[in-house]
Amino acid sequence: VALEGGAFYGYSRPEKKLSTTGIGLLCRMYGGWQRSEPSLKKGIAFLSASGPNFRDMYSTYYATQVLHHWVGDEWTKWNLATRDELIKSQVRQGHAAGSWNPDKVSHGAKGGRLFVTCLATMTLEVYYRHLPIYHLKEQADGAK
Repeated sequence: VALEGGAFYGYSRPEKKLSTTGIGLLCRMYGGWQRSEPSLKKGIAFLSASGPNFRDMYSTYYATQVLHHWVGDEWTKWNLATRDELIKSQVRQGHAAGSWNPDKVSHGAKGGRLFVTCLATMTLEVYYRHLPIYHLKEQADGAK
Protein backbone atom coordinates (compact mmCIF):
# COMPACT_ATOMS: atom_id res chain seq x y z
CA VAL A 1 0.00 0.00 0.00
CA ALA A 2 2.92 2.28 -0.76
CA LEU A 3 2.51 5.59 -2.53
CA GLU A 4 5.13 7.46 -4.56
CA GLY A 5 7.72 4.71 -4.51
CA GLY A 6 7.43 4.06 -0.78
CA ALA A 7 7.60 7.62 0.49
CA PHE A 8 4.10 7.32 1.98
CA TYR A 9 1.86 4.48 3.12
CA GLY A 10 -1.77 3.73 3.73
CA TYR A 11 -3.50 0.95 5.62
CA SER A 12 -5.71 -0.70 3.03
CA ARG A 13 -4.93 1.52 0.02
CA PRO A 14 -2.04 3.76 -0.99
CA GLU A 15 -2.35 7.11 0.77
CA LYS A 16 -0.35 9.80 2.53
CA LYS A 17 -1.22 8.89 6.14
CA LEU A 18 1.01 9.76 9.10
CA SER A 19 0.64 6.59 11.15
CA THR A 20 1.10 4.09 8.36
CA THR A 21 3.83 6.17 6.73
CA GLY A 22 5.78 5.99 10.00
CA ILE A 23 5.26 2.22 10.17
CA GLY A 24 6.10 1.72 6.50
CA LEU A 25 9.28 3.79 6.62
CA LEU A 26 10.40 2.05 9.80
CA CYS A 27 9.96 -1.32 8.08
CA ARG A 28 11.91 -0.05 5.05
CA MET A 29 14.73 1.10 7.34
CA TYR A 30 14.87 -2.27 9.07
CA GLY A 31 14.64 -3.93 5.67
CA GLY A 32 17.82 -2.26 4.48
CA TRP A 33 16.88 0.96 2.71
CA GLN A 34 19.91 3.22 2.61
CA ARG A 35 19.78 6.75 3.99
CA SER A 36 20.29 7.98 0.42
CA GLU A 37 17.01 6.41 -0.79
CA PRO A 38 14.96 9.28 -2.33
CA SER A 39 11.62 7.88 -1.15
CA LEU A 40 12.94 7.62 2.40
CA LYS A 41 14.11 11.23 2.30
CA LYS A 42 10.71 12.32 1.00
CA GLY A 43 8.87 10.39 3.71
CA ILE A 44 11.17 11.78 6.42
CA ALA A 45 10.46 15.31 5.20
CA PHE A 46 6.70 14.60 5.40
CA LEU A 47 6.88 13.24 8.95
CA SER A 48 9.22 15.99 10.09
CA ALA A 49 7.08 18.78 8.61
CA SER A 50 3.94 17.29 10.17
CA GLY A 51 5.54 17.25 13.62
CA PRO A 52 4.47 15.09 16.54
CA ASN A 53 0.70 14.73 16.94
CA PHE A 54 -0.16 14.26 20.60
CA ARG A 55 -3.76 13.51 19.78
CA ASP A 56 -2.47 10.47 17.85
CA MET A 57 0.17 8.81 20.02
CA TYR A 58 0.18 5.74 17.77
CA SER A 59 1.52 7.70 14.81
CA THR A 60 3.84 9.76 17.03
CA TYR A 61 5.39 6.58 18.45
CA TYR A 62 6.28 5.19 15.02
CA ALA A 63 7.40 8.53 13.59
CA THR A 64 9.63 9.01 16.65
CA GLN A 65 11.40 5.74 15.85
CA VAL A 66 11.84 6.70 12.19
CA LEU A 67 13.29 10.12 13.00
CA HIS A 68 15.51 8.68 15.74
CA HIS A 69 17.06 6.26 13.25
CA TRP A 70 17.39 9.08 10.70
CA VAL A 71 19.36 11.21 13.21
CA GLY A 72 20.17 14.82 12.16
CA ASP A 73 18.34 18.09 12.67
CA GLU A 74 14.96 16.48 12.02
CA TRP A 75 15.46 14.15 14.99
CA THR A 76 16.76 16.89 17.28
CA LYS A 77 13.76 19.14 16.57
CA TRP A 78 11.29 16.25 16.83
CA ASN A 79 12.74 14.91 20.05
CA LEU A 80 12.74 18.26 21.83
CA ALA A 81 9.11 18.90 20.94
CA THR A 82 8.02 15.36 21.78
CA ARG A 83 9.91 15.05 25.03
CA ASP A 84 8.84 18.43 26.36
CA GLU A 85 5.16 17.99 25.50
CA LEU A 86 4.94 14.46 26.89
CA ILE A 87 6.58 15.42 30.15
CA LYS A 88 4.37 18.51 30.43
CA SER A 89 1.17 16.53 29.79
CA GLN A 90 1.89 13.73 32.26
CA VAL A 91 -0.56 13.52 35.19
CA ARG A 92 1.17 14.85 38.30
CA GLN A 93 -1.22 14.17 41.18
CA GLY A 94 -3.70 11.65 42.47
CA HIS A 95 -4.16 8.00 41.72
CA ALA A 96 -3.18 8.50 38.06
CA ALA A 97 0.11 10.29 38.75
CA GLY A 98 2.77 9.27 36.25
CA SER A 99 0.27 8.30 33.55
CA TRP A 100 -1.29 10.14 30.61
CA ASN A 101 -4.98 10.94 30.19
CA PRO A 102 -6.70 8.99 27.43
CA ASP A 103 -9.51 11.50 26.87
CA LYS A 104 -7.67 13.71 24.37
CA VAL A 105 -6.01 10.93 22.36
CA SER A 106 -7.41 9.02 19.38
CA HIS A 107 -8.19 5.44 20.38
CA GLY A 108 -7.91 6.61 24.01
CA ALA A 109 -11.54 5.72 24.74
CA LYS A 110 -10.97 2.14 23.54
CA GLY A 111 -7.42 1.64 24.79
CA GLY A 112 -7.75 3.64 27.98
CA ARG A 113 -5.14 5.10 30.26
CA LEU A 114 -2.87 2.05 29.98
CA PHE A 115 -2.77 2.23 26.17
CA VAL A 116 -1.92 5.94 26.12
CA THR A 117 0.61 5.64 28.95
CA CYS A 118 2.36 2.74 27.22
CA LEU A 119 2.65 4.65 23.94
CA ALA A 120 3.86 7.82 25.68
CA THR A 121 6.42 5.87 27.72
CA MET A 122 7.69 3.90 24.72
CA THR A 123 7.95 7.15 22.75
CA LEU A 124 10.04 8.75 25.48
CA GLU A 125 12.38 5.78 25.69
CA VAL A 126 13.02 5.26 21.97
CA TYR A 127 16.63 6.38 22.24
CA TYR A 128 17.22 4.17 25.27
CA ARG A 129 15.97 1.07 23.45
CA HIS A 130 17.23 1.57 19.88
CA LEU A 131 20.61 2.46 18.46
CA PRO A 132 20.21 4.65 15.36
CA ILE A 133 20.58 2.45 12.28
CA TYR A 134 22.21 4.99 9.99
CA HIS A 135 24.53 6.45 12.61
CA LEU A 136 26.01 2.99 13.21
CA LYS A 137 26.34 2.33 9.49
CA GLU A 138 28.12 5.63 8.93
CA GLN A 139 30.51 4.87 11.80
CA ALA A 140 31.24 1.41 10.37
CA ASP A 141 31.77 2.80 6.87
CA GLY A 142 34.12 5.46 8.23
CA ALA A 143 36.17 2.85 10.08
CA LYS A 144 37.00 0.95 6.87
